[in-house]
Amino acid sequence: HHYGVAAASCAQVKGLRMMEAAAAARLPPAAEIFAAGETALLQAIAIRSRMGPGAADLLLPLSIAARAELYYCAASANSRGAGAFDGESRESLVKRSIELNRDAVAKLEAAGFGDSIECATVMKDLGKVLGFGGGYEEAREVLARSLSIHRRLLGERHVRTANVERLSRYG
Repeated sequence: HHYGVAAASCAQVKGLRMMEAAAAARLPPAAEIFAAGETALLQAIAIRSRMGPGAADLLLPLSIAARAELYYCAASANSRGAGAFDGESRESLVKRSIELNRDAVAKLEAAGFGDSIECATVMKDLGKVLGFGGGYEEAREVLARSLSIHRRLLGERHVRTANVERLSRYG
């Protein structure tokens, strides 16, 4: 009886492995996935940069921040050997993400959105990438600003506030 259970379990495990392998074979390589994401975000940035004042003041920086997040995700994936962006180095992708996040924050602040939850969210992402890249001191500074805005606008107990608080412990 026990042998039959063990054989059935082994067959189930082999079946699951075969299904996982088949599913993985259908997925495009990371380089294709990230390239498609970048293409879509570049199109969104182009569209939003042509919008009139007001809409573009908020939406354009958020599209830039979304592109920054794509580079952060690619850096994280490449640190695990994914080969996103033709295997571009983790450090290079982190640098691009930081630059884009800084640009998005600057644009939001220049348009008067510096104390908005949108800007605080981009600051959170900037702090996260800075910490991921080893810039713990600057990460803590940026995350402290983000946390202050999150607390003021969403409250101490909000899940997004808690996330920024958790990220603030870099170093």
